[in-house]
Amino acid sequence: MADFYIEPTVSEPYVLPMEDRVARLEDDMRDVKSLLSRLEPMIIRIDATLTSTLPHLATKAEMAEMRVELHNEISGFRSEVQTDIAKLQSGVQGDISKLQSDVQSNISKLRSEVQSDIAVLRSEVKDDIAALRSEVKDDIAGLRSEVKDEIAGLRSEVKDDIAELRSEVKDDIATLRFEVKGDITGLRFDVTKDMSGLRLDVNKDIAGLRSEMNQKLAELPTKTYLWGILGVLITAYGAGLAALGILK
Repeated sequence: MADFYIEPTVSEPYVLPMEDRVARLEDDMRDVKSLLSRLEPMIIRIDATLTSTLPHLATKAEMAEMRVELHNEISGFRSEVQTDIAKLQSGVQGDISKLQSDVQSNISKLRSEVQSDIAVLRSEVKDDIAALRSEVKDDIAGLRSEVKDEIAGLRSEVKDDIAELRSEVKDDIATLRFEVKGDITGLRFDVTKDMSGLRLDVNKDIAGLRSEMNQKLAELPTKTYLWGILGVLITAYGAGLAALGILK
């Protein structure tokens, strides 16, 4: 975000703050009150002195004249004090009014400057936000493109690996099928060979048994002997059937 600054205003004549003016007015009023508080006892003492002394020193006419003069002087002093206080109040009120006007004017100027600065700052912030949004969109687009490329590359690699694995599995299955066929062929040959030998042995045994039975039948042609020969023949027949089942 771009930095911003507030251009300093042109220096204006120094105006005494309102607080200082009010403080000065309070000090002046405090001095006036102090002066009046000091004058009042003095006047009372003067009046008491005159009241107690002048009757013996002056005539009533002189006392009356002096009283009138003193009263006129006190009235004049009171009038002057009241005039000064009125002038002071008028001056203070004028200063306060001028100070209020200056403060309002300064506040208006400051409000205008602040509003102008806020408008400038708002414009700068909007521009920065727009630039940041554009940068973020560009970054997201670049990241999306990179991710798509990575996914495409990974998909190609996975397909190649799967194809290679499929080829290896096919080769292994073909090899295993060939080996199993060879084992089955060898087993069939061995079983056939064994069954041929067994058939020959059985035939020999049956031929020998038949010869013996024939001899025994010739010698002992009994019913029991015939049943024995029949049982041997049935057994041999069952053995032959079993051998044929194994071959199949």
